Amino acid sequence: MKVALLVAGNIGFASAAWLCHHGHQTVLWARETHTLAGISTAHSGLHYTGIIEGECRPTVTTDIATAVRGADAVLLCIPGYGHRTVLETLAPHLTTGQPVIINSACSLNALFLSQLLSQRAVSIPIITWGTTAFTARRKEENGVTLMTTRRCVHVATLPAEQNAAAIALCDQLVGKRFQP
Repeated sequence: MKVALLVAGNIGFASAAWLCHHGHQTVLWARETHTLAGISTAHSGLHYTGIIEGECRPTVTTDIATAVRGADAVLLCIPGYGHRTVLETLAPHLTTGQPVIINSACSLNALFLSQLLSQRAVSIPIITWGTTAFTARRKEENGVTLMTTRRCVHVATLPAEQNAAAIALCDQLVGKRFQP
């Protein structure tokens, strides 16, 4: 599955490591080139240790349109204070049916994104997690340590009738730990 990760910091890099390790095609987007410089394919890739270990070379880009084009899911791994700007940048590039997962407990951001998309008559499942799926620490510019995976992550989806399908998607990406 192709997953676009909108990243910054610990959880974004941990999510990239997890998805790559489990065979998903991963594209990382960050607004700033320096955020991804250490893991670009021209450098040494992303090294990960902890509950899983290895190295991967995800595609990296600072062009959000490139990141989300053809993605089966978009995973937002940005601290809450950066959501508005990223969602405003993201919204013009989403297509009908393309799921977006908001990887944090910022519940009103799902409503904000749905309002942005309604202006374009685009309907997508917007999935919010009650917490992150991992605890992690970024180390150096191209490494991350995944310390734990959470046993349970609660999920809410807009529209609500798509919550069961959203949980199935999350299970496919991260493993069975998601509950309504």
